[in-house]
Amino acid sequence: MPHSVKLNQEEKNEPHWYLGIDFGTTGIAAVLLNVSNGKQYPLYWLSNNDRECDKSSFRLPTAVYCHPQSEKNQINSPLTIAWEALSFTQTRGGIFFENLKTYLKLGIPYYSREIQQWLPKLKLGEQIVSLYWIQEALEALLATLTPEYLKFNLRPLVKAVGLDKKALEAALESLEGVIFSAPIGWGEIYRFNLREAILKLKLCQRVEQIFFLEDAIATLLAYLPEKDESPSVNTVTGYTLVINAGATTTELALVNLPTNRENLTYSDFYLDSISAGGNDLDREIFLQLIYPQWSRNQAQLSAEINQPTDLARQERKAARLVKLILQHREQFTSQLGNRTWGVKRRDLEVRVIYPFLEQINQRLNLLLSQTGISNELIETVICSGGAIATLERSLTQLLSTKFPEATVIKDTQEVRETRVATGLANLPLYPQVLERTSQQYSDLFLLCELLRIVDEESFTIEQIIQQLERRGINTNICRQRLIAILNGELPPGLIPQKVDRSKLAVSLHPNPEYQAIAAAPLFERENEFSYLPNLQQCQLLRAYFSSLLSRKKQELVEPLSLNLPSLH
Repeated sequence: MPHSVKLNQEEKNEPHWYLGIDFGTTGIAAVLLNVSNGKQYPLYWLSNNDRECDKSSFRLPTAVYCHPQSEKNQINSPLTIAWEALSFTQTRGGIFFENLKTYLKLGIPYYSREIQQWLPKLKLGEQIVSLYWIQEALEALLATLTPEYLKFNLRPLVKAVGLDKKALEAALESLEGVIFSAPIGWGEIYRFNLREAILKLKLCQRVEQIFFLEDAIATLLAYLPEKDESPSVNTVTGYTLVINAGATTTELALVNLPTNRENLTYSDFYLDSISAGGNDLDREIFLQLIYPQWSRNQAQLSAEINQPTDLARQERKAARLVKLILQHREQFTSQLGNRTWGVKRRDLEVRVIYPFLEQINQRLNLLLSQTGISNELIETVICSGGAIATLERSLTQLLSTKFPEATVIKDTQEVRETRVATGLANLPLYPQVLERTSQQYSDLFLLCELLRIVDEESFTIEQIIQQLERRGINTNICRQRLIAILNGELPPGLIPQKVDRSKLAVSLHPNPEYQAIAAAPLFERENEFSYLPNLQQCQLLRAYFSSLLSRKKQELVEPLSLNLPSLH
């Protein structure tokens, strides 16, 4: 498959629009790119009132309130989103969704014919909710980017810096691709759910128009020169380290940037991630510094700060207030009832920030060891992401000591909000940095292909490879993943992984398909070279995929071409 599609001169003069969407844990940012001239247009949202939003409106809050059945909002929908959703509480009888991103990798929502319900079910505090509603909430948020939202002046209304309403509508109506951020290692289930939302909303017509890029790589792309832009004194060169600390994950990327940026490829990057971010800092601030003081006064407090309840929301708000104030002061005090409580900056550093930085430092040491690159060779360190502001003072000290020759670059708050989205939009200018193999041949697609070709006969790996090649599959780039599936490694999220089971209401609402799939392996090894299909399990999985893909836009019958434009 070609990596890019060359445009002729006439096509180069026409606008070719791509949309970068940074779908974060707490907010969405988006940037449009016209590939023909390399110009970018950051999007921003107007809140539910009629005044222009401030700079924070470059990020749309990923908050969604699901009304009780008796209520509807202004567009006759059970869902209210963003700022207006933040004003609702669960005392009204509805359901408040936030941190949607973390639920999208748990599974694909489907309708179980056996029990006639949407599955899987999630535990949201005291409430049990189908993953179907998480997908609906995702679509409600992304719908703000559709031309229809603009045409009918629905709120929150999206606008673009540098484009009037008519031009923005035209751009969104003619998108040639959407590029999403995707945390390292989150796998195909997360991507499938995001693709499905884009296809359902008709922002793209074909699944191969949707791409995924790691946050850390996107952060770097945002610093590279735009088309026809001359390198400046601040141009990033040489060995470069990127630290992107978001709400849920912290990503690291190490790369030696070539002089000719067109030679930069995905294989040049060394990537790592930590499953912790700003939300974990909030949790530790509350548990370590606030909860011990508050609990003496309020017995009803909960240590479960990450639960989607009104009480937990207030606790997170208090933790974030502490975090914000102590960026500028050494300590602060406040009143709770008739008692005084307070937090010192030194306690925040010692009990919360230093342990978090130690995790980053350990991963940095591992990354440097694996690559054989010495600390002194690092020329630039880029720090970005929403959690950087909390870490900034201590992180700067760590990096200055660890990388004495490096220039440390930190985003301002305003730039930080759209940094990843800017880099995502830049992908068509640097198409060679896209990781193609796992997107072109996803684990879900490969499993479906195996189920299509196996019968009751035993087979060797080479026999399977030959059959797949006759079907047009490039097995050279996916052979190891095929072998892993044959050896029992199902795609993560197809059935719940142990680490995610606590978020699912499996004990209260058992999932018959999950139980049956987990009961026995799909293939049994006869000897070192051959496998025997478990016919009952194969039929079970075929039926399960039929349920998963019912009412879906994606079919998993062809590999994705993933072509990006080339202006060279």
